Amino acid sequence: MKKGKDKMTSSTTSNNKKSILSKSALLGISAQCLLLTTAANAGNNPVNCKNVQVSETKIYAGQASCPAYHHYTRYDQNRKSQRHTYSEVLSQYVPETTRQWTTLSGMATINSNTWMLREYTYRTGISCNAEVPYSHTEPTMELQCEYTPVAGVRVIRDEGTTETYVKAHGVDSDGHIVKAELWVNGVKQSGDSLSLYGNSGDSFQVRGRVTDNDGHTDEISKTVTLIKSPPRMCGNEPC
Repeated sequence: MKKGKDKMTSSTTSNNKKSILSKSALLGISAQCLLLTTAANAGNNPVNCKNVQVSETKIYAGQASCPAYHHYTRYDQNRKSQRHTYSEVLSQYVPETTRQWTTLSGMATINSNTWMLREYTYRTGISCNAEVPYSHTEPTMELQCEYTPVAGVRVIRDEGTTETYVKAHGVDSDGHIVKAELWVNGVKQSGDSLSLYGNSGDSFQVRGRVTDNDGHTDEISKTVTLIKSPPRMCGNEPC
């Protein structure tokens, strides 16, 4: 594993010499190291929520009316069919709605006859589309929130050694991360990453914190225990 300058061993103190692992070393780390885990917190919580007007909605209400028609057949004395039309104006009060048009329905009583000139009466449904009068305009509100970031700690282990690289990182669903901070055993580090050194079984308390562009933060803590990872093999020989 390409060694970073920042490091902490189980016997070092905050006064030990430290510097940050370079980005170039991190980019090449996947070919030389084993990615262990990325621990992530819940985060992504809504904050500073408020109702914001995003548009306006027209409201319709009032007395709506329209003419409804029904076509039927009657026979004259010569038993010739004649087409007749029944019409009626339907009217109804429509409560507040966002629909400008509504369907009105009613029943009509029709007097007709048969080809044998026998009279009869029947009832049938009639309907028509009526325009609802405009009433007023109401604002359309939408709940808009900012969201906290999600903090994580990336842990990468060296192949064949106990060296372990840790890095604080995060994601933000409604913006971007502007700062990542790292603490190891309660000591704040100068950067957001560090290489840990020691014997197998040595443990470090690692805490990461991220801040997004809205100033919201999220933290995560975990225990990182050093283990000696087996070397990467190329056939029967270590690479």
